[in-house]
Amino acid sequence: INAEYMGLAQCQNPTDNASMRGRSAESNRMNARSNLFGGGPQQRPKSQTGRVDDQEDTMLKENEDELALLQDKVGSIKQVAIEMQDEVRIHNKLLDSMESQFDMAAHSLKATMGRLTNMMAHGGSKHMCLLVLFVFGVLVMLYWLMKSKK
Repeated sequence: INAEYMGLAQCQNPTDNASMRGRSAESNRMNARSNLFGGGPQQRPKSQTGRVDDQEDTMLKENEDELALLQDKVGSIKQVAIEMQDEVRIHNKLLDSMESQFDMAAHSLKATMGRLTNMMAHGGSKHMCLLVLFVFGVLVMLYWLMKSKK
């Protein structure tokens, strides 16, 4: 404050004195406010400076270790996500293949039903009797095969 007072005394122009006083009061107010709210210069006692620096170094090292651990975890999660993406692609291909096979089977069944309907429409009672006997024979043969394997 003495240096500011001396600076004011050295000003020759009265308007310069007023502007200097305004700037000086404003800077004092800002310094008081920043010191009050922690924004001002922080001076540590000389006896604690070494200890505070050691604490800061320890905290920085811990932060770096935690960051390295976090980076490893992020890397492993990324690898899992890539593997999941590969699995999804494989399963999508499998599902597409199954869909085309089911479409072919549905088309085949539809064609077979159309032929059966056509056969019934043309009065195939003789054909129907042969069909029923054939199905019955196949079922008996399957039963006999299953029974003989036990």
